[in-house]
Amino acid sequence: MTGAPMTGPTMTARHSLRHAALARVLPYASALVDMDRAQRVTAMRAWVEASGGVWIDAPTGSWGPHFVELSLMGFAASGSDMPDAIAEWIKAVTRAGCAAVDDGTSAA
Repeated sequence: MTGAPMTGPTMTARHSLRHAALARVLPYASALVDMDRAQRVTAMRAWVEASGGVWIDAPTGSWGPHFVELSLMGFAASGSDMPDAIAEWIKAVTRAGCAAVDDGTSAA
């Protein structure tokens, strides 16, 4: 059903799970948008630690990759520093939300 919203009995369990996951994660992304870089790092670190997500800072010294990674609620991102990774995480969540609207699985 291209272009037609999937509702009621036509919505599959997969779409229902995706909608539930997005409903849970979009408020986090929305809250981060209005924060400055330092506030984003503080808030995201607290959310990651509280939820059992992944937070990997760049190593100090000369070994290893020189980028950071984070994962929260099924969305992962990396960047040259943590504010960049958080910005990428926000973009990933937003893209997923837009994709759900485009394929008609969002309740928005």
